[in-house]
Amino acid sequence: MSRTLEELRVALTHSIERAQRSHADELCLFRGALAETPSMLDVFGRAEKASTQRFYLGCAEREFELVGVGSADSWHSRDPAPIARARTWATESRAARDGASATADPSTGAVWVGGFAFDPAPARPRAEHWQSFGAARLTLPNLTLLKRSQHSSLYVAHWVSPDSRIDEELARLTTWLEKPGALEAARAPLDLELDSRALADYRRTGERLLEAIQSGAAEKVVIACEEAHHLHAGFRPSQSLQNLQQTHPGSITFAQGIGAATFVGATPELLVQRSGSEIQSAAVAATTRRDGSAATEAELARKLFASAKEQHEHSLVVESIRRALTPLCKELDIPNEPRLLRAGSLQHLYTPIRGSLRSSDGQIPHILELVERLHPTPALGGFPHAAALDLIRSLEGFDRGWYAGPIGWFDERGDGEFFVALRCALATPECLRLYAGSGFVGGSSAVREAAETRLKLASIRGALDPW
Repeated sequence: MSRTLEELRVALTHSIERAQRSHADELCLFRGALAETPSMLDVFGRAEKASTQRFYLGCAEREFELVGVGSADSWHSRDPAPIARARTWATESRAARDGASATADPSTGAVWVGGFAFDPAPARPRAEHWQSFGAARLTLPNLTLLKRSQHSSLYVAHWVSPDSRIDEELARLTTWLEKPGALEAARAPLDLELDSRALADYRRTGERLLEAIQSGAAEKVVIACEEAHHLHAGFRPSQSLQNLQQTHPGSITFAQGIGAATFVGATPELLVQRSGSEIQSAAVAATTRRDGSAATEAELARKLFASAKEQHEHSLVVESIRRALTPLCKELDIPNEPRLLRAGSLQHLYTPIRGSLRSSDGQIPHILELVERLHPTPALGGFPHAAALDLIRSLEGFDRGWYAGPIGWFDERGDGEFFVALRCALATPECLRLYAGSGFVGGSSAVREAAETRLKLASIRGALDPW
């Protein structure tokens, strides 16, 4: 790492010299390779303990991990169209201009992280526990570590002034690269138990929703359940990230921390990935449990594939993604039949989608344009979208915040990945709120959908409280 840190010293020195010449603060953007990477869970945990803004994504099976700490630049919004506004901000911000103008220089670059609420304009005022997240928040971290396959990179975005001292600035950044050892253990079990009242309310909401669907108000609607638990003093969500990875090995573990609040979970669902002109997405819809017996699990999967109701629900998602991406793609590959996706204690119907983007005047769509077109898919909202959203707003009864919203990262070229925030919880100093939901269509049973939601809640509850 010493060579990369020496290169960072040089970059900071040049930025300080520019600041001295211009008599104004300068943003130093730096990118370097890392031969060895400190534990990213450790970095996130130390940032959480210091109440520093922090972000984490990781999946061992995909050999992918990202952590970002601090904030050199940020954007947050309560706007009813935040994704479009975010794309404008990202491409017009000073960091984006500086990074884009230097893409030929391998020592510069920028990575943004963040996410969006499911509903940017909820019918009720935003709940107090979601206030710091808002409708959207994107951050250019001071320091980002990104690992893909066997390659690790260090990204720095750091403001310096004419009076900055190089050793002090370097020390501020490299403190996150130290190796302090394993995360300390949680002080006590959380004693999380099933909230039967929340599920009973969910079932009653489902019955009302089915009446609306049967009357023709919508074809499919996804209703969420919020399960609230009192927190013991000393609980740190970062201590649950490793267990989330172990219990959901094929899923993306994520966490966004703002002050004392942390949104954390493990999602099986990719919304969209862009690498140059190549994109990937996925339809994940229809759910059943897994079982300790291979024979029983296989029978549950067989019933999932054989169910006309589940196949119809899945096809709505596939077709929605097809309609959203076709205008932007010169090629789009969508398999005719879904596959099986195993994620933690659950299994789903899954259709992987790949495509190649068209260019217009030499430009290909930014990943945020793809996010804007795809969110929300019928897997998370419903169909038709406007009618489903109206029913969610009138029936759900609480602010789901970032649950089922897009969360991810992108770079100065517009490449990146966004995932759908599922199997998740929001931790604030005194309360842990768990979120999960299920899709209702004609022929659904409120009892069965409540049972499915109970399974989803259990998958995150068990990971957050493993004792």
